[in-house]
Order: sequence, then C-alpha cells, then structure tokens
Amino acid sequence: PFGLVMKRLMDAMNGVPTHGRDSMDRSEAERLRREEALERSRARLGELRRASARNRMLLRYRADDYPSLGATLKSYEEIEKKKVLPWTEMLRTLLLGMRDPHSPLSLLNTDILRLIYGMLVEGWKKSVVRTYPAYCVGRVNSARRNADASASNLDIIHHRGMAVPLDSIAVFAPKRYMRKGYTIDKRPQVAMSNCGQVQFPIPSDLNVNMMPFILGDKESLPENVQPYYDKVIANCPVQDEEVGKVCYLTVSEGYIQPNQTQRRPGLHTEAPGSFQTGSHFVAAWEHTWGMGFAYSPDELHGGLYMASNVLDSCAVWNALVVDDELGDVDYHGGIEHLRSFLGEPVKLRANQLVWITDRTPHEALPLPRGGYRQFFRLVTSRVSLWFKDHSTPNPKVPLPSHVTVIEGTKFKK
Repeated sequence: PFGLVMKRLMDAMNGVPTHGRDSMDRSEAERLRREEALERSRARLGELRRASARNRMLLRYRADDYPSLGATLKSYEEIEKKKVLPWTEMLRTLLLGMRDPHSPLSLLNTDILRLIYGMLVEGWKKSVVRTYPAYCVGRVNSARRNADASASNLDIIHHRGMAVPLDSIAVFAPKRYMRKGYTIDKRPQVAMSNCGQVQFPIPSDLNVNMMPFILGDKESLPENVQPYYDKVIANCPVQDEEVGKVCYLTVSEGYIQPNQTQRRPGLHTEAPGSFQTGSHFVAAWEHTWGMGFAYSPDELHGGLYMASNVLDSCAVWNALVVDDELGDVDYHGGIEHLRSFLGEPVKLRANQLVWITDRTPHEALPLPRGGYRQFFRLVTSRVSLWFKDHSTPNPKVPLPSHVTVIEGTKFKK
C-alpha cells in the first residue's frame, strides 16, 4: 500500500532503524491490503445489485423466455385441486407391509391406508409455499401515507430524511390475487432470482467443495482457485454485510458421461442444519408506473448463488419448503416426495447466475449426450455445519468458531 511505502521511505531518510520491524510491517501491509480489497468490493456490490434489479424488471417483458404470472398462478391452482395421492417410497413401503403377513401393517385394509396416507399428503402440501417469480415482484410508493409499518405488505424506508411507505406488489397478477392498487394480502415471497450472466474461466479439472474464504479478498483463495474470483464471485450481487466474512466456494469441473449428473441427483433443498435459516429476498424500490427504473437495489440476504456453463443441466423451482415438523425433509435435504406439489421448474440457461434460498427446491439434471461441465456455487456466511469428508479445507482461512465440523458422510443419518 502506498501509505506504508512512503512511511518506510521517510524512516530510511531520517535514519530510523528498521531492524526487527519487518515482520510487523509485513503484517500491517497485509492488513491494509485486505482493508483496501474489502472496500473496493463494497463499492462494486451496490452497482451490481442495482444492475440485478434492472435486469430482473426487464424480464417481465420477455414473454418468449418466461411464462406470464397469470399462467403460473393458474398452474398453482391446479396443483391445489389435485386429489391423486403421489407415489413415494413411503407408500411403497406401506403397500409391501400390507402384503407381508408378519407385518402389523397387514392388519390395515385399503381404505384405512388411503385415509392415513391422505392425511400425510395433506401435511406435505402445507409445507410447500409456491412463490412468485422474482421478475414479477416489486415495491412501489404506497398511497397509504399514514399507514402502520406493521401491515403485512408494507415497508417504511428512510430516503433523504423522509419516511417513505412502500407497498410490496406482484406485477401483472390477475385481480383475484390482488387488492386495489396491485397490492396483495401478504408480501410476495421469492425463492430464486436471476442475477445475469457470468463468464467461466478456462477449466483445469478443478474440484473444491465448501472451501472457506474471505468474501472481498481474492488473495484468501488458493492460487489455482483465484480465476473464479474475478470471473464469477466478483459478479455475485451479495449484500455488503457479507464482505469480510467467511463464505464458501464450490467448483466442479469435469467430463460427464451421457445420462449422468455432475452433482448429486434428486430433488433437494440444502441439508437441514447446514444453514442458519433467514435467507430472504427484498425487491428494489421501483418507479410506480413500471418504467424499469429502480431507486434502490435488490436485497439478497443470505442464501447461495450458483451457475453452470451447460444449458438445462440444473432445475430450480419457484417454491419454498417452509415447515419440517412432519419430517418433510430428510437428513440430507431430500424432498423427492414433494415433487408433485411444486409446479413446473425453471431450467437454467448456460452461464446464468441465480440466487436461491436454503429452502428452495433444486436438482442437477442428467446430460443426454454427456460433455464437459463447469459448476459454480457461492454459499454466504450463514453456515452452521461443515462436513469434513465432503468439504475442501483452505490453508489460508480457518473455519469460523461458530461452525461445527462433522466427521463422516452426510448422506447417512
């Protein structure tokens, strides 16, 4: 850093001895370098989030790529009306038990089994919240100037010394889902948001999983991983609150055999207990007339960012799994039995960067023809468990004290 160089030069000119201070100076130089790197990162993040908000709003008018909100909500209604019981491994076990004379389940008849399983399915339905696509969600100036900030879909923000009430809205939603003025009964929830396009670095068969590093400091990553910082990590519109904290990087590069997945297959959320819950999306404050102009950036609190360089190799759902009282999510995050309640997925385009919560259903898709694939994931700092057998340590960055290290595989309870 320039300031430290000038200080050393002045000391030399004045004859001040420097013996024994080299190690201290190196430590001070490293501290100043990191502070400058973090400050540059914070300065960039605000504009990244504003750009993300603008791109998200412009997606409202790209009907060829995205379904209308009305069609999406109609599909949700159809899911609610379904009375067919989904086929799951649990149902298979129950049916096998009924046919096994040595099992107590053989005492049940078909009607009783249908009643029991039907009650279980109704509980599963309640654990799934289907969400609005992020491009349809926004916040605009409220007509309720003297409104109470405790209203379910109202936010009070301070702008230029004034308190500004904002209504959360769902743009283009059919009237039966909305109140007068495009406000809805509850604040729209968002499970995923498009964050634009990224450019992957030249591949090198790199594979790291949940590697800790300091967000905002490229030098905290091993040298062979650093190309991902400038190309991908630096383009994630994270919140300023994450800068300087330990976050976690996953990179998978390699050839995938035909009809195989690169990452673990199956519908899942991030493993229960691995994250400290609370990740959520807050839409930008935008122009009331829908002009694609944002006064403030989007806010993407917690969660994770991911991207792949292969088209249709990952699917994400506009839904959240919000209640696990009935054990709706298994030990490693599997929710295959909830698939029929989620609606249609969004298949990610090549190099598309998305933000999701730790409760958002997603899955890796098999590649029909195989091919070389690069996958990226950035997990923000709200991590409570780190599975040693599945994760990559970083000699430069230790794990935070609040993170518990788990020995053994995470795929066995």
